[in-house]
Formats: sequence, C-alpha cells, structure tokens
Amino acid sequence: MVYAINVENLHNSYGNVAVLKGLSFKVKKGEIFALLGGNGSGKTTILECIEGIRKYNSASISVDGSFGVQLQSITLPKNIKVIEALTLFSKWNSDSIN
Repeated sequence: MVYAINVENLHNSYGNVAVLKGLSFKVKKGEIFALLGGNGSGKTTILECIEGIRKYNSASISVDGSFGVQLQSITLPKNIKVIEALTLFSKWNSDSIN
C-alpha cells in the first residue's frame, strides 16, 4: 500500500539533545491526521523533516510513495533556473550545491 505519508524510525537532535527518538507513523490517503502536543514537543520539527526543510539524523520518509520534496511551481519565480532552485533548496537544508 502506498501511504500519503510514511515516516519510519525518525531520529532528530539539537546538538546532544535527542528530540525525536524513533518516531514512526503512516497516514493513509484521505485519512484525517493531526499532530498534537505542547509547546516544544516536536510538531514543527516533524513537519519540517517531512517537507525536507530540516535535516534529521536518520529516517525513512516518503510522501505519496516518493522520497524527497518536490517544490511547487507556484512558489517559485517563473524564470528561475534549475541551479537557482537547487541552490535555494540547499540553503533551506544548509547544504552546498556545486
């Protein structure tokens, strides 16, 4: 079965402080899903890991059966070049594209 969101064994930390320790969940297509928790519980971190805008230590994350993120064309300027989009995306992830 292809899930809308499939997160397996997500680990993330800020420095030496582990904030996500082996989180796993699956969301079926059409299913209503919510992340609930208090301030600082990791809700935003989880979403940013799924969206690909935050690095994580380890995990297997897929959206609609695909790994990685596809930028929506409406969020980018019409005349942006591929290398410019990659450079922009790498800045979100603090990686360099050569």
